[in-house]
Amino acid sequence: MDADEMDIDLDGAGAADKDSLSASPASASGSFPAVLSELAALHRRASSSSPPLSLPSITYLSSAPASVASLFPCLAAAGIPASSLLPPLEASLSAHPLPAAVAYLRLLLAPASPLLTLFSPLPFLSLLRSIRKAASSSAGAANPSSGSGGGRGNPRKRKNQRHQPAAAPQAAPSRALSLLADAAGRLPLRAHPDARRSLVDTAAELAAFDVLAAVLGSDYHAEEVQDVVRALGSEEREGFATYVVDMSKGKAKERLLAVDLMLAILPVLLPSDGDDCDLEEVKFLRVLVERCSDSVGGVRARALTNAAQAIGLIGRPVDESLLCAMVPHALIH
Repeated sequence: MDADEMDIDLDGAGAADKDSLSASPASASGSFPAVLSELAALHRRASSSSPPLSLPSITYLSSAPASVASLFPCLAAAGIPASSLLPPLEASLSAHPLPAAVAYLRLLLAPASPLLTLFSPLPFLSLLRSIRKAASSSAGAANPSSGSGGGRGNPRKRKNQRHQPAAAPQAAPSRALSLLADAAGRLPLRAHPDARRSLVDTAAELAAFDVLAAVLGSDYHAEEVQDVVRALGSEEREGFATYVVDMSKGKAKERLLAVDLMLAILPVLLPSDGDDCDLEEVKFLRVLVERCSDSVGGVRARALTNAAQAIGLIGRPVDESLLCAMVPHALIH
């Protein structure tokens, strides 16, 4: 079946599938058949450049995750390669930046997504620029006088602007950042260092600590994590440390990532002038010791190992109660 026969294929689709697609809340601004027809028409052009997808189609793809999951099987049935999505998507990131960014992320996260085909550094860099611009615009609209989104400091200090990414009109930027955090650990970023670096910079600039934790936890070594955290501003570093501590109270996967990130970040927080341990060091060590009694065996074992290494890194006497709390778990292991 080729792209010209797509309407016949849609007419033969299961009633349940058609009902679910037509019932989508995004149908008023686009529809699944319209998206397929537009993609088929663009594919037939076989041009070296592609126009962007129409705003209704982009809006539909950004707002209908259930339908996006059905897109790739339908494209395959119509003989349209998944790679043909990239040119109109890249053009859409310039024409309709934020909705196109959300649509691209939904496509990357779709269950049947051909990730290695669909991910490309240049569109991804455009996606990150779109999110940064949207967050910056939202922050400015929320508080144009201070420019910081929270009015907490000198408006000339850019790092204060970073710490408060967006306020009221930013449902779309927040949605894009949430999807970006989900995608960060799945993308083949190690093969594309420029894209990976830009993702880390974007996460740091917007204080999107869930994105930062996801990318650092996916394929960074301990030394690389330290380099990234060391490059953060003091406020961002403090905010990320707080976020990692909060992660230690989350789901098992998050707790495991948190105890690893704590050990990786700790050397960056250590004072170099012989001063006493600061609050973050003590907090990290306490959390590591708490995780030594985690309900999940893998988290307990990792926390015990990392807590012992953390004590060695600190190189100073630590609270005796912390050592006493570790002993029973050390004996078990």
